[in-house]
Amino acid sequence: AGRQFRFEMLPAEFVSRIDEIKTPTADMTEGALGGNIDVKTFHPMDVVNRTTLNLRGTYTSQTGKVKPNATVLTSLKSNDGRFGILVGGQYWSKEVRNDRFMNFGWNLDKFASVLGNGNYTPTRTRPTIETEDRKRISGIVSAQWRPTDELETTLDVLATRLDVAYDEFGIDIYPDDTS
Repeated sequence: AGRQFRFEMLPAEFVSRIDEIKTPTADMTEGALGGNIDVKTFHPMDVVNRTTLNLRGTYTSQTGKVKPNATVLTSLKSNDGRFGILVGGQYWSKEVRNDRFMNFGWNLDKFASVLGNGNYTPTRTRPTIETEDRKRISGIVSAQWRPTDELETTLDVLATRLDVAYDEFGIDIYPDDTS
């Protein structure tokens, strides 16, 4: 809910330009105090007839795994330059692992009878392993029709699905609990 946007939902390969407008003008849709960000995706009239294929892998050192990423974009324009269509798709995945250790406070002289005075001992501690398996599937379709030099119609469709499987494994340790 609201006006926020998760930029990870938009594949960078679909973006042709990003304009940052710090001072909106009266003809623009209302934005925010901080300005507007206008993201432009590719359109077939701006691109020559072309197909691009991008294959790569994402490696994360914590997991030791390589996950595949693939993008394909195809743009076709009629010989007279009056009609064009652009179609693209992407599969992206990444596996993430975070190892954490949290300490929630310290006690002074809690175990003075054993350790002596002037020593700090931890209160609740929590070692945790967090894992995420992220998969995103995205598609783009853009069609443009320019029957005259004064009239242009554009249809843009962008769909993205992001699935994140998140697991957290942790244990709470209370070294200051004498019960």
